[in-house]
Amino acid sequence: MKDIQFSDFPKANFDDWLSAAKKQLKKEDPLSELIWESHETPSLNPYYDSTDLSELTNQVQFFQKLPPHQWKLYEEIQVKNEREANSEALEGLAGGCDGIIFNLSNEIDTELLLKGIDTSSCDVSTFSVYQKGIFTRMNCDNTLVEGNTSSSPASQISEILDGLKHQKHIYRNSFSDFFSEIATVRALRYFLASEKGIPDVFIHSSIQPHSNPEYQWFTNTIAGLASILGGSHSISLPTAIGDKRITRNVGNLIREESKITSYSDQCGGSYFVESLTAKIVELVKESIR
Repeated sequence: MKDIQFSDFPKANFDDWLSAAKKQLKKEDPLSELIWESHETPSLNPYYDSTDLSELTNQVQFFQKLPPHQWKLYEEIQVKNEREANSEALEGLAGGCDGIIFNLSNEIDTELLLKGIDTSSCDVSTFSVYQKGIFTRMNCDNTLVEGNTSSSPASQISEILDGLKHQKHIYRNSFSDFFSEIATVRALRYFLASEKGIPDVFIHSSIQPHSNPEYQWFTNTIAGLASILGGSHSISLPTAIGDKRITRNVGNLIREESKITSYSDQCGGSYFVESLTAKIVELVKESIR
């Protein structure tokens, strides 16, 4: 295989694809028959090539200039008992997590919750109740939290742009569709830089829970990878099957095996991803006009 010459393969183009598609569809028009939508993003074509990027120069160059960043894996913990939550947090940090998100329902014993946790070497965030005495990465004051799970990428981004004021962090819900999630995070980063003038906002993507545990395992992998490929700065994965160790290792495998942090624009050159990003950008612009 190492001696294979890719120049030996004939180059295919749109006309070749169109001819083959017409034969399969028995002379029906492939461009109208195979058009589709994903997460309420309509009019997605069945074929993309380099010509689709001819009017996307600014967008393509924007992502090419973004520096690579080290994304982080967080574990979310519902705090009902400080000792139990502390034990879960220590186990998560020892298992490869970079930080913990504590979801609080009332004020708690801060010292007991953080016992043995070196907050100078990991990120600690708190939500629901603002907790005094904890230096937090994300909290109710500095983070815009997406209120409801959005039905479409455009509606999610529009809601975030409308609600973002002084916050330096965004907590958003991920989409389960692989390419929609990549393009949504990319479009959000594009808008934060071009419309808001704040490219350094920290984006956290929370993978959404599902009632089917086997599906959840699959979604953690697909949506987690997609969130990172899109440019999320951190992700958190829910546990629905097995134990939290398995869930954490999904994030660890994405980080350690993919090596995607070595590249600044992992999806650059994908005609479909670039075009889908542009489609979402256009839909958001229409909604905020």
